[in-house]
Amino acid sequence: MTYSEIALRLDQDRIWEHLIYLSKLDKLSGSPAARQASTYILQQLKQIGLPCHEEQFEEFLSNPITSCLTLSDGTVISSRPRSFSANRPEGVTGELVFDPHCLDKQPDLVQWEAQLESFRGKIVVGHGFDERYIKRLERHGVLGLIQVWESGERGIHEDTASGVWGTPTQDSSLLLPTIPIAGISGGDGQALIQRLESQRLEATLQVQVETGVFPVTMPVADIPGRTGEFVLLSCHYDTWFLGATDNCAANAAAIEMARCFWEHREELERGVRIVWWTGHSNGRYAGSTWYCDHHWLQLHTHCVAHITADLLGNRGANREGIHTTGAEGRKFFLETAAAAAPGTEVDFFSIGRGADQSFWGTGIPFHFYSRSVCRPEEKQTATPGPGTPWWHTAEDTLDKVDPTVLARDARMFYLSAYRLAAERRLPFALEEYFSQTVQTLEDCAKHCDVCFDFAPVLDQVASLWAAVRQAAEDCQEEDTRWNRLVRMVCGTMNRLKQSYGSAYDQDLAFSASGLFPRLCCVKDKRRETMGAEEYLFLSTDFIRQKNRMIDELTILTNKIQSF
Repeated sequence: MTYSEIALRLDQDRIWEHLIYLSKLDKLSGSPAARQASTYILQQLKQIGLPCHEEQFEEFLSNPITSCLTLSDGTVISSRPRSFSANRPEGVTGELVFDPHCLDKQPDLVQWEAQLESFRGKIVVGHGFDERYIKRLERHGVLGLIQVWESGERGIHEDTASGVWGTPTQDSSLLLPTIPIAGISGGDGQALIQRLESQRLEATLQVQVETGVFPVTMPVADIPGRTGEFVLLSCHYDTWFLGATDNCAANAAAIEMARCFWEHREELERGVRIVWWTGHSNGRYAGSTWYCDHHWLQLHTHCVAHITADLLGNRGANREGIHTTGAEGRKFFLETAAAAAPGTEVDFFSIGRGADQSFWGTGIPFHFYSRSVCRPEEKQTATPGPGTPWWHTAEDTLDKVDPTVLARDARMFYLSAYRLAAERRLPFALEEYFSQTVQTLEDCAKHCDVCFDFAPVLDQVASLWAAVRQAAEDCQEEDTRWNRLVRMVCGTMNRLKQSYGSAYDQDLAFSASGLFPRLCCVKDKRRETMGAEEYLFLSTDFIRQKNRMIDELTILTNKIQSF
């Protein structure tokens, strides 16, 4: 059977039927409607006899209730509380100040720290969405934060302010926000900033959130293959409001994919496990993190790929965007797109930290997701994916889903997963993968202070590359050995490239510096623009990650040489 014929197994009418049902429910995690959606998904799976079950557990969630921003002249600006904001229904009152440095990619930290100190006892207005920025403000005694959206659409996008990924631990719980935080639209924000340029304004910020422990459910489908290995497919089923594109469309596609995998299970070399995450929106990826915690050993031993789906089928999206670690190579996706989405242009992106990417520590060799996007110049807003104004708002309704775009996205999701599950030999674009890795490190080395020496890391990467190249040649004709090599190399490299901490824990959700976080965070940093403390903290991060990289790369190289 051709790839095109396999992709066309998906029944678009079935997908649309599921989408109509799910997009009528306001499915915030922990709510009755979320439970109803979980029950519906399980019912669809059970009707066809597919092995499935429901995970039941507790999550630490934060539900935005209401907020009110009232200026001293009586003006009320429409706002929405941030998930995990401090709960301050009684409000805080203080002078409003605008932080002009919060949008600077490389601010002069000495000047910035001095200005932040001048904000003590005041309410800051700014574009700062980095959770680390919130902790900076807290350190300087700021009373509250008004987050101004970067583009000018009228709607206010729901979002979270927590820097903790998933359920907090005893230590990370101390990093939850302690000040009230609310978001306002870009238009209202710019108008407010202009007023602050010419007059002094005070305001009262009231924020009400419901934060605590809630019982949740999570549907799981398990289609066996010929071996004990499996491909993990995922999509969050909880939503802000009705969430037709985010993420009902992906949920509906996954239900139909489960049917197709089940009906053609005799073709599968590896099993397919599909999980519909809870806790994505108001739990900072709590569902996928819980699943990683409680199935870590199984994922580490048997899972070959994590493929997630988010923001499928958006109206106006006209090209396919592939977000990947790059291990499988561009050829894999171009072949898949030619069959699943013929004639569609394909853009490639390095996969970032977000969208339930909670599995870097498990050693899974392949991580990617695809969805329709548009050219940067065609984006309507600063929202992710295709840049739609309805993202994370009550306007994300069924009419925002384009059936043709959803069909294309669903076929890409299905066929890329099918290939990894059905084909015995795992794809691995060795030269492309290592070239990109070296390019990332060399680029960082060229654009940082001379005191940050990347040479030992680059030398060890070169040694590893040579060892992997030789091992790949030696096992070229042996699929079993080849697959073991791919899992060993890519599983370890993904962890080193995408995380900085323990394999059994989750890094913080602070905005990172792309690949090799806490190592490449020195890019574009100069000692003369940093305070003594900031420089010392940064250099400490760097040396610890440098030691980690050299040691782990050496260990991996030795394993490959004796492979």
